[in-house]
Amino acid sequence: YHPLDEASQKIRLLRIHPPSEESSEIECTLYTARLDDNPQFTALSYAWGDPDITQTITVNGFPLEVTENLATALKHIQGTNVRPILDAFWADGICIDQSNVKERGHQVALMGQLYRNAQLVYSWVG
Repeated sequence: YHPLDEASQKIRLLRIHPPSEESSEIECTLYTARLDDNPQFTALSYAWGDPDITQTITVNGFPLEVTENLATALKHIQGTNVRPILDAFWADGICIDQSNVKERGHQVALMGQLYRNAQLVYSWVG
């Protein structure tokens, strides 16, 4: 993760790559956007589930452990025709650097604005 500029209300958004014929693994790309620029994205609300049960996905070419419920939601999105409508997603377990306590606190404070600004909000309960 690269640090986010708190003053400019930067967030990370996620592009979910289409599945390939060779692999059914989830591959994504993270990029930054300014929330004040009103980027078009879908917010994903989901139950984290057991934090000890994880799956590995690939983000920007690197492996990342995410909760099983988040991986299942991403797999569902990847396999539907919804993905091409909005290419950008926001999911806290990936878009926030969970190991950075300061960033996590700042991003959590933006979550109300994030969900208000999202064009769509998906709820995934597993």
